[in-house]
Amino acid sequence: MAATEAGHDGIAKCSHYFAQPPESPNMMNVGFLGAGTMGREMVLNLLKAGHAVSVYNRTPEKLRPLTDAGATAAVTPAVAAAGRDIVISIVGDDPASRAVWLGP
Repeated sequence: MAATEAGHDGIAKCSHYFAQPPESPNMMNVGFLGAGTMGREMVLNLLKAGHAVSVYNRTPEKLRPLTDAGATAAVTPAVAAAGRDIVISIVGDDPASRAVWLGP
């Protein structure tokens, strides 16, 4: 995971803030929030299809298999979403959803 620092707006800045462009023009840069049972499998399928994926999870340990498969770990939801073509959120319940969308 890249080093981070807090910016003037309080959002963590990441040295790989924007993903490398996908190799094909039909591929997308995807931000993904949530790496639980369903999210993990969806991220793996996106990676297999050649999409660039930046993923955030409130439990960072769950990111390891995804980064091993080629995803970029994001330190905040904002970093996962920055510069992406699309952002997908798959979290377990309303409190998790509020934490991801409204948290720091």
